[in-house]
Amino acid sequence: MLNLVLLVNDDGVEAEGLRVLEELVRPLARRVVVVAPREEQSSRSHAITLRRALRVERHGPDRFSVTGTPADAVLVALFGLLSERPDLVLSGVNHGHNLGEDVFYSGTVGAAREAALYGIPALAISQGPLNGTFPFDTARELLRDFLPRLMAFPPFRLLNLNIPGVPPEDLRGLQVVRLGSRVYEDPVEPVGENLFQIGGSPRWSPREGTDLWAIEQGYASLTPLTLDLTDHDGLSLFQTLRL
Repeated sequence: MLNLVLLVNDDGVEAEGLRVLEELVRPLARRVVVVAPREEQSSRSHAITLRRALRVERHGPDRFSVTGTPADAVLVALFGLLSERPDLVLSGVNHGHNLGEDVFYSGTVGAAREAALYGIPALAISQGPLNGTFPFDTARELLRDFLPRLMAFPPFRLLNLNIPGVPPEDLRGLQVVRLGSRVYEDPVEPVGENLFQIGGSPRWSPREGTDLWAIEQGYASLTPLTLDLTDHDGLSLFQTLRL
């Protein structure tokens, strides 16, 4: 059993996915603390709030909200609210997948990445919709088995878990895969005079062995992520440009 687990998300402190995660984790740790954004902060990536005070509100024992981004919530928890270091940070369960390039935009992944930057093992968890809703039954079934195994696993840094929007009986298992590619067509739409809206429809490239492929095949996908964005092949390629 872990001593302390910190739970965060980007859908807000009242989100059902966060409550599901809290329900599953409480039997697995001596202490579980929730510190989440006060309001939904989807697609805020790894943004932090500078030079503006963040208000913290208590919602019960070891349950707090922060008027900021998901990464803000992690920082406030680690350096403002907690007197001890968490053994693990779990971010989610997000209402919607975070696949491929989504990891650069996702507040769910951004919160987990913030914890990983400080050397705390972190897992981002997301589930797709089922008929336009998020019952989270499939997440419950998978996480009930997966989380105890993860907590007994050797140290890791940053993981991204996606669960397909299928009934529990249709989940085929879990695949450990690399990131795929999911970019957005027509991401900017004019909606009025001098008014634009960012959105668009995702275009999937579900190549075998990727997270998009796993989800399309009915598997949950687990992808280890790195914090090093260096293009290591490019290091040697660009050596000739040295002065």
